[in-house]
Amino acid sequence: MQRRQLEWAVSALLTLATPLFAASPVDPLREQLKQCSQHDNAQGAGVLCGVLSQAVNGVKQFGSNRHALREWEELLIDVQVEVSRLRSPEAVGIFVMGLQRMDGMSQTTILQGLLTHPASSELDEAVMKLLRSTRDFQVQVACMELLSTHKYTAATEEILRHLKPEVIVALQVASARALARLGDPKAMEPLIEYLRSMKGSRMRFEATAALRAISGQEFNQDAATWQGWWDKQKAGFTAKPGEPVFNYETLNTGKTEEELSYYEIPLVENRIVFVLDVSGSMQLGGNPNRLDRARTEMKELINRLPEKTLFNIITYSNATKRWMRDPVMVQATAHNKKQAQAFLDDMRPGGGTETTWALEEALREISLINGVETIFLISDGAPMPMRHWMPTVKAFSDLPPSNDAIRRRIKFINSTLKVRIHTIGIYTRAAGDPTEQGQESMKSFLEGIAKDNDGVYKEVN
Repeated sequence: MQRRQLEWAVSALLTLATPLFAASPVDPLREQLKQCSQHDNAQGAGVLCGVLSQAVNGVKQFGSNRHALREWEELLIDVQVEVSRLRSPEAVGIFVMGLQRMDGMSQTTILQGLLTHPASSELDEAVMKLLRSTRDFQVQVACMELLSTHKYTAATEEILRHLKPEVIVALQVASARALARLGDPKAMEPLIEYLRSMKGSRMRFEATAALRAISGQEFNQDAATWQGWWDKQKAGFTAKPGEPVFNYETLNTGKTEEELSYYEIPLVENRIVFVLDVSGSMQLGGNPNRLDRARTEMKELINRLPEKTLFNIITYSNATKRWMRDPVMVQATAHNKKQAQAFLDDMRPGGGTETTWALEEALREISLINGVETIFLISDGAPMPMRHWMPTVKAFSDLPPSNDAIRRRIKFINSTLKVRIHTIGIYTRAAGDPTEQGQESMKSFLEGIAKDNDGVYKEVN
């Protein structure tokens, strides 16, 4: 009887393991991609567009299976890289024709790949046409980024149509940044009016950065000051646009003592998601431990949030746990603050560090739905899943990729969402704590995530 049970167990194990070691359906498509870079012509671009179509179908088909989705999206990122490498007029011509026929995800991938291509009338006119016709906000964001990078000033008026407080955050950010790159004086008046309408929002800084880039002046976020200067200068003004600065911490903010900050990072946003690591290593650091320190800081900040602020909290170890599901963002009322603090009090450290899933949830399931200005990621290091010790780890397609691959993936997902991601690394230690391996890698990962996504990295030791 025991022998039969053993045979059955071995058979079942082999049956379950076989698909994990089987060739991935993505592998043949990757082989096709390798050939594309060797054929910088219409044929190579055509093959690439075919791979792109299958990659998009894979993403849509496996959207509910995050392990499979990861593999198909990695292919999508590779397609984007190949688009940037095919630069012949014939290849670009294929991309231009395809833009009008593709779905939104394919259009966005092509546009992001074309960002590094030199400007051409054929390409820019096609992208301008797409910007006018599409209703997909992510395609609109990608169009504005490409046209502004190419200094296509004919797009100024169309881009200004998206500079409205009522549209999704990503569109507001993209339009302000596009106007900054274009440096067109026609945008000055609308930008000043837009700045005047902003109250306690990240967009005050985006609008100010654009005004500074166009004008060469360094006024802060006061619309009246900008208006007074512009009324005197506009008649004979000639733009000398410089490189726009999008790091708000370098701007003269006119900060007062009453303004909020979190780990010395100015809190200028109205829509925030806090992502908190509750993995096993967060119990290090003595008494209070790392998690307790982070929890205390977050509770104090939440208690001070203005009521108009919309926020949510995601905690993670091996899996994620979100405070609010529906709606995905709530106002900082007294009741909601109390509930959020109770949620934080219930957290106990334990498990691995699945940072990827937590950031993806914040971007896909919150920002994509309701718009997020900033994410604060509070962690003590790099991703470390519970499965990392398995000797066959490289054979499993559903195990987490390297830190660099995770950074690339988060940057790709966020490329059209325009969320700032600040990272806070908590490394407090106490006598008797075990030695932690690879701490420099931990710091590098958190610093890289912030750098890739317009954020600030802070250390707590």
